Amino acid sequence: MQRSPLFLSGDLHALAEGRIRRYGQLDFSRNPITTVLTGPISTGPKAWPSAWRGTPPRTPTGLENAEGLKPLEKNGFSIIDFTEDRAEVQFFSWKMDEPEEHLNDLKPFHRFTVERPH
Repeated sequence: MQRSPLFLSGDLHALAEGRIRRYGQLDFSRNPITTVLTGPISTGPKAWPSAWRGTPPRTPTGLENAEGLKPLEKNGFSIIDFTEDRAEVQFFSWKMDEPEEHLNDLKPFHRFTVERPH
């Protein structure tokens, strides 16, 4: 295919990046699926959702994944710039109780690019 498979999820209250290469008998190694946990804007003041789940976010059994950024339970958000031939992803960290003025000088703490196959 001439497309780059990309999966975005914000449901785990974490920031992460990886490339799925295999699931069971399915081999995606020629065109890995980029998977992104886009991050929570904030979470409760007492604990992260993993405290209630009893486990941090983890790669499911049977899935071969190359991690670019291991799941990180941290307040933040993602900005993704899409062009015809790539997606450029940036992860930012900011807490809701910090002054909004901090947003003016915010820098990404992790970046990566998903390029369209040639």
